[in-house]
Amino acid sequence: MIAVFAAMQPEVHACTGCFGERRATSIAGYPAIDGEFALVCQTGMGRRAEECMAAVLPQLSPKAVLSIGITGGLHSDGFAGEIILCRQVDHAQARGAASAGPSVSADHGLLAAALRTAEELRLPARVGSSVTVDSPAWTPEGKADLHGWLQHDIVEM
Repeated sequence: MIAVFAAMQPEVHACTGCFGERRATSIAGYPAIDGEFALVCQTGMGRRAEECMAAVLPQLSPKAVLSIGITGGLHSDGFAGEIILCRQVDHAQARGAASAGPSVSADHGLLAAALRTAEELRLPARVGSSVTVDSPAWTPEGKADLHGWLQHDIVEM
């Protein structure tokens, strides 16, 4: 089973389009859709997503864990619809901390497999990095500040 985490209901819905049979359920109090090969859980935004994963993952034995979502671009190299496969995700609160290492690092094998699949399907995808925040980064100045920290490609809110 693959555990998929998405912040908002439209993201959850997009993930379940390939499910033949599906069942609405909840796990650790969070809404989820259970399919034949994956469980998609709605986390909510910001720190709530971290809390959800901490509560849900101990109740599962997934072969892989994916965090997906709609993000905002942090520099002009990206374009709408591009898929960014993140090698690392950092939390904006780590800025100025003693260690600026990645909060979460991707499994290199899973990342390579996802990139190969995207290439085979001719989907616009590349490897990059993400910063996550607890509240939306609306302004160009806010996004420039986030990009300037560790040169992240996208911001996940």
